[in-house]
Amino acid sequence: MNEEMRDFFIAALQTENLKEQAEFFGDILTDNELRMIGQRWHIAVELWKNKDSYEKVAEKVQTSTTTVSKVAKCLHYGYGGMKKILKRLFPKVPDEDQLEEMEMERERQQRKKYGSHLYAKRILP
Repeated sequence: MNEEMRDFFIAALQTENLKEQAEFFGDILTDNELRMIGQRWHIAVELWKNKDSYEKVAEKVQTSTTTVSKVAKCLHYGYGGMKKILKRLFPKVPDEDQLEEMEMERERQQRKKYGSHLYAKRILP
């Protein structure tokens, strides 16, 4: 990050509320740049919250699959900034496969703790 970018980010942190942020970014960026940033954020949120295909996300957000792909690439292989904020705003709920894996891990830990034969006796009637 160069000094100009650092100064810009520090200035952006000085805003005290949403209205000031909108005014600050409205002065710094063109309407088109603001729309593009908003659209990319919307794409990131859709990719994070849903398991839709790129085509479905592109249709929802009214953009190309190329743009969706670029945002997805940044989300997965970028600096981690979007992912960090998305995790704060939208904590993911584990899907069925993850829940099953978590349950299997719990069972493995129980067998380890009590021993296979003791664990089997403990859970059987």
